[in-house]
Amino acid sequence: EGRLLKVLLQGKMVCRAGSDKFVKDENVINGLNCWQAEVSSGSADLVKIISDGSDESLRIDLDGLTPGSFIAVEIEPLELCKEAFTSLRKLDTIQLNTVVTDMTLLDIHFALFQCDQEGQEFGFGSYNVPGWGELHYCGLAGLVPLLDRMRPANDLGHPLASNLRAGDWLLGYITSRLASQPGTARLAAWFSSAFSSLKVVPRYLIPRYFDSTIMAAYGALQQQSVSLMSPFISTGSDFVQRLAMGSVIHTSAVPSAPLPPLSPALSPPASHPSPTLAA
Repeated sequence: EGRLLKVLLQGKMVCRAGSDKFVKDENVINGLNCWQAEVSSGSADLVKIISDGSDESLRIDLDGLTPGSFIAVEIEPLELCKEAFTSLRKLDTIQLNTVVTDMTLLDIHFALFQCDQEGQEFGFGSYNVPGWGELHYCGLAGLVPLLDRMRPANDLGHPLASNLRAGDWLLGYITSRLASQPGTARLAAWFSSAFSSLKVVPRYLIPRYFDSTIMAAYGALQQQSVSLMSPFISTGSDFVQRLAMGSVIHTSAVPSAPLPPLSPALSPPASHPSPTLAA
C-alpha cells in the first residue's frame, strides 16, 4: 500500500564468458569465477511496474525475478496513512490522563481486569484469540502478558498479531466493552479515536501500533489506581505498588455476589451491587 517513488537497487547473477569448471581454493571458500553480480539502481528492468500506486493500488509483477536476483524499492505511504501514522505516534495522552483521572478503582478494575465469569455477567466474556485461547482477563491486563512476550522477540507470527492483521474484532471488543459502563465510557471514546487511525494503516503494521496504544492506556490506568491509594502505597516502592494492585484485581461489584442483608438501622450502600472482595 502506497505510491512507488523510485527503485533503489536491483541485482542479478550473470554468467560471463570463461571457464565454468570449478576449481577449489585451498585457503578460502570460492565458487565459479564466471558468475558475477550485476547490480544497478534507478531502473526496474527485472520486474514490471503494473501500477505505481497513483490510483491507490500499487502492483509490481515479480515473475521476471530469476533465482538469486533482488529488487529494493522506496514506497511513500498514502496521505491518509501519513495522517494516521502521525496520530498514532503522538497519541493524545493529555486527553487520556484527563479521562483516567475521573475513574474510580472499580472503573479501573473493569477496564483492566475481570475474569471470564465476571465478564459474562456484564455481557462480555474473555476475548478468544484463535490459535491461542481465551485471555486471562477481559480487560487490558489480559493483553499485556502477550504483548510483553511479543515485543522483545518481534514475534509477528504470534496468534494475537495474526488476529489483529486479519480483522478489527479485538478493537471492536475493547471499545464496545468499555462503552457498556458509564465509568469507562469516556475511555472507550478515547480508544475509538485512536483505533480509527489504527484501522487506516496497512494491516501488517497494526500489531506494532496496537501495542503502543494499549500500553499507553495500561500505564495511565495503573498510575491512577496507585494515586487513589494511601500515601504508604502511592509513594512506596514498586514492590508495594504491585502488591497493592492485588486489591484492585480482586475487588469488584458483581450482581451474583451481593453482600448479606444489612441491618435496617444502616443506610443502604450507594452503589448497587456493592463492591466485594473475592478471596
